[in-house]
Amino acid sequence: MMKGRGDRKVTRKLSATFLSTLISSTAICSWGLVTDDNIENNLAADFFSWTVIYFLFMGIIVLIYGNIVSVIVESFQRKWFEEADWLYILILGVFGAAIGLILPHWEDIIQGFFVAMLYGLIDKFMLKRWQQNKGTAMLFIVPLAVFVVLSVYFHYTLPTWSFEQ
Repeated sequence: MMKGRGDRKVTRKLSATFLSTLISSTAICSWGLVTDDNIENNLAADFFSWTVIYFLFMGIIVLIYGNIVSVIVESFQRKWFEEADWLYILILGVFGAAIGLILPHWEDIIQGFFVAMLYGLIDKFMLKRWQQNKGTAMLFIVPLAVFVVLSVYFHYTLPTWSFEQ
């Protein structure tokens, strides 16, 4: 059975939400663990738990705010700048940076900007792939595989303890 246009749009938006949130939370947490001077005992547990926390926190924001903004910007794109996907992605980034109105920290503003741009990039990439009747399975497999590989990496790179500390 062929999915309707609305069903595909909802699937695309939810997929972009999941993927942009997973990729961003994995990147933010792995970067945080690698650059942290206060290394704890179990990096794998820290990585997993912080990734889940970031995933849920960012996921709720992207699911509600990000999808509303993307649907509105996409409708404007269809009317005024249909071929300018780069502008759609940039506008989403600007709206993503608006998280600074709630969380006025420059790290949050930058993260919001890039998460929103990643969302827009994935959204448009999936749309183009579906228009060409091509699959998008690799978009899901690669981030999940990276998450598993990083979990295994952090599991086997426990900090070494010495009595001099």
